[in-house]
Amino acid sequence: MDRQGQVITFYSYKGGVGRSMALANLAAIYAHRGKRVLALDFDFEAPGLHRYFLSSREEGGTPRHAPAEPRRGVLNYFQTVYEELERQFPEGWGFDAPEVLARLPKMLGEFFDAGEYLYEVQVEDPNLKRTAPVPVYFTPAAMFDRTYPELVRKLNWQQFYQLYAEVFPALADELARRYDYVLIDSRTGVTDIGSIGTMLLPTKLVLVFSPNEQSLRGALDAGFEAIQGRKAMQERPMLQVFPLLSRVEDGEEQLKRKWIARAQRGFEQLFRDAYGWSSCDLATYFDAVRVPHRGYYAYGERIAVEEQGAHELGSLAQAYHQLAECLEHTGIDQAQESLRQNGFGKVDEVFRSLMGQMQGGLIRDIAQQQPVALMFQLPIAEGLAKIGQIDDAIRIWDTIISRTQDAHDDISHVLFVAALEQKSRALAMAGRHEEALAIYGVLPRHFAQTTDPKLRLAIVTARIGAGVQLASLGRTADALSAFEDAVQRLAALGGTEARTLLLTALEAKATALLELGRHEDAYLTLTELVNQAPDAPDKSIRANVYKAMLNRSGLLQRFERYSDAVTASLQAYERFRDAPEPEIQALLPFALTNAGFAQLCRAKQVWQTGDENTARALLEDAADKFTQACERAPQEPSILENAGYAAFLLGKEDEARALLREALSLDNAKVRADALSDTEIHPLPQDEAFRALVLSLAEEQPKTP
Repeated sequence: MDRQGQVITFYSYKGGVGRSMALANLAAIYAHRGKRVLALDFDFEAPGLHRYFLSSREEGGTPRHAPAEPRRGVLNYFQTVYEELERQFPEGWGFDAPEVLARLPKMLGEFFDAGEYLYEVQVEDPNLKRTAPVPVYFTPAAMFDRTYPELVRKLNWQQFYQLYAEVFPALADELARRYDYVLIDSRTGVTDIGSIGTMLLPTKLVLVFSPNEQSLRGALDAGFEAIQGRKAMQERPMLQVFPLLSRVEDGEEQLKRKWIARAQRGFEQLFRDAYGWSSCDLATYFDAVRVPHRGYYAYGERIAVEEQGAHELGSLAQAYHQLAECLEHTGIDQAQESLRQNGFGKVDEVFRSLMGQMQGGLIRDIAQQQPVALMFQLPIAEGLAKIGQIDDAIRIWDTIISRTQDAHDDISHVLFVAALEQKSRALAMAGRHEEALAIYGVLPRHFAQTTDPKLRLAIVTARIGAGVQLASLGRTADALSAFEDAVQRLAALGGTEARTLLLTALEAKATALLELGRHEDAYLTLTELVNQAPDAPDKSIRANVYKAMLNRSGLLQRFERYSDAVTASLQAYERFRDAPEPEIQALLPFALTNAGFAQLCRAKQVWQTGDENTARALLEDAADKFTQACERAPQEPSILENAGYAAFLLGKEDEARALLREALSLDNAKVRADALSDTEIHPLPQDEAFRALVLSLAEEQPKTP
């Protein structure tokens, strides 16, 4: 079966940072999920991956791999390929012929199949009761016989690449066709084989580093070089880089936060420079994705995810599962946004830090105290809710709430808030809006007199949540009151989190006002939203601001302030035209079409006064805006319909007919309704003929069953 697998390289500038351990755990995680996984050891001078896969789980136990006899490895494979290519294409002559390159992937696959390179390694999953372990396929660095040292010295990687560079991407494609995940353990430092592993082969690159300057700087430099080198390979997709901070001690909290912040800033700058992003915020990613140091796993080579559950707070298994989830996304920006949307935040960070300190022995003396003991129940409840056992989850949340509601320590407050938030969110997702609404009301009452900024933010979040539930129940006026209360509370709070919540509350308030027909108030609220975020560095904030600017231009059209609507639409387009976020890019054409439609309405208004020349000039400008929008979204029916209307009013009937026919073929009913509605705005004599044309073309479209 052909697959569309991923090739993921794990690289570290220095050894001893847990690179091979991370790869072994990721391989096991993907195998647990039923994926076909191949692990390759490219660290030829200091191989270590075989220590994880080619040894028994317990000392003196039964080997987990088959066959038992030694197999050849990656280095043997490349030596065979190199010798065969030298024989067939000496000095590279004829190798670049199209017919040779076309059959190269198959040839490389045949070499791999014929050489006895694979072990099948059985890995166990503690999260599920299985009748048998699941396989990971593994190719070691080499066969470790007496010829191994000479083989390491003998293979000239630079010459290999100069003569037969196409081998490496072809091999990556062939292996990705056979496996869901191909995981490469790359050599450390700056080397020829390191560049092959980081630049040529992978679709994604995991940069593993520890919290010290040499390791961090080496990872940043390697990441930048790999991305830049990949850019020069136009036929290969952009390389996506994911940082992995490893061996993080939980004991020295101040130093830990300092180094996490330093690493975050370094990688944010790397991505801005290498990818050309105007902004980058990895705060949530660096809070969520890092590997703690656990002394137990410093001895020997054990795969943590075979022994620990995926949701054990503060565990290595939890860290590796978090990384695996992030690698499911196309790039680091999508991973960061997913973490934010899925609710990873400071509560998770508090739990994980506390768990890490417990495992490190720093607060064992309070491990039996009630709040810490209750901490273990939160992820269990959340897990039950995710698999549909919501009533069982509610029983756990209610226990936590009842045991912490009268306490006064910080840990109890965190648990109380987290249990309420999880419970209300789960009820809302289950459609139990009245129950969710009741839970959202608990926090504002319970902490009505608090001055703690974190609790005040939690209250605001609850008020916004209550507003959403009220809107779901059709109680829009009450929802508006909740959103206005949230906005008022946030006026007294500062900080990035409060700013983000304020924009969320303003957006929700504007939506409620529109629902109630209070368009002027909605316009003022949207204007306040835009003014509150002049720079909008945060990606989620940027998307909200852009949507607010679009909605504001739509309201200006409604008020017949067409010139202002054109200006507002073009301001939104110019401000965000180079935004890296896919969500914004998908909406950019609508800024252009908003500007075009406002100009078209203005043209019709002027035409009614008898100034046909000015009207036609405005229509030409509108048509130009629609053309630009069509270039960005050629299959968007509403844009095609607007372009067709402008063309018709300019007397270009054939062009109008073609555009309208295409628009109607994409969405007959909506385009027909929109086109007829457009003719009612400042109607002109030509509109009657346009309506007739639209109705005629709509009748031509095949009837859907």
